Amino acid sequence: MGKQHTDQRDRTMSLLRILYNETDESHPLPLTALVQRLEAAGIRAERKSLYRDLAAFKRHGIEVEYRPGGDGGWYLTGRTLDRSELRQVIDAVMVYPWMTDPVRASLLDKLASLAPAHARRGLRRPVLRPRRSAMDPADLRPVLDRLHAALQAGKAITFYPVDYGVEKTLRATGGRLVVSPKGLLWHRERYVLLAWDHRARAMRLFRPDRMAQVQLTGMPAQGPEVNLRHWTGAPFGLDPELRCRVCLRCRDGLAGEILDRFGRDVVLMPEEGGFSVLSEVVMGPAFWAWLTELGDQAEVVSPPWAAKVWAERCRSRGPSVTASQPPKAG
Repeated sequence: MGKQHTDQRDRTMSLLRILYNETDESHPLPLTALVQRLEAAGIRAERKSLYRDLAAFKRHGIEVEYRPGGDGGWYLTGRTLDRSELRQVIDAVMVYPWMTDPVRASLLDKLASLAPAHARRGLRRPVLRPRRSAMDPADLRPVLDRLHAALQAGKAITFYPVDYGVEKTLRATGGRLVVSPKGLLWHRERYVLLAWDHRARAMRLFRPDRMAQVQLTGMPAQGPEVNLRHWTGAPFGLDPELRCRVCLRCRDGLAGEILDRFGRDVVLMPEEGGFSVLSEVVMGPAFWAWLTELGDQAEVVSPPWAAKVWAERCRSRGPSVTASQPPKAG
């Protein structure tokens, strides 16, 4: 062991580091152990001086507590995130698709460092993720930053709509658009922008990963106020014009699938051999494709036009259901 010193600032900061890295409610350190760890770092400390440091921590809002008993001692509490919160945040980072691997690894290291050293290994719970996006996540970040800036400032933006060609490069699919962002939605593991199209005078949906040269303008946002819940409150799509209240009759064993799709608040009404469910859906291609996958496990009861479409599909045994919206009135 090298030469010891008694610099108060070194002692105080080293004590805080030890409490941060090594202690929690289940792993307190008695005062003798704190003295030993400081001495191992070359810092001489007396019990009286450590008590003063611990009292100073409390005065400055650093929460330290003492647990009495034979296995008791001092420990740091009131961390920025508790163990349960850290697990949830880390799990979310693990599966978030719009993040590069180096950024993900760096962020996970930083999050794990918020816990004491003995708990960090258990916080790393790898999950395999499919990599299916054509766009590099790093390229999406500045687009999202500008969209959020426009939403916060209440300003319109301009951009070029783009898409990929067979050569796997982005190319413009139209002229520059001027839109007023209304909100960012999360649908099918990707972002979707809801915005008022100034030229079309209508609300439209855009994919941020298909927007190029996004620029914030000085023009105030236009268009009506929007209830975002109206766009996201029903499964199978984001188009409120295709929302329809549907009744399905389902066989036993399908309750889990229904709850996954419609949410736990949906009411399942028991019937002989199964149950029925009444809920709003976006009755577009995604709904019909899902229903087709279920085969004879579910059938449409209402509305009548949808029940007729489904009955005809079942009779014909065709490869797909082509109807995607209610018939036009009149």
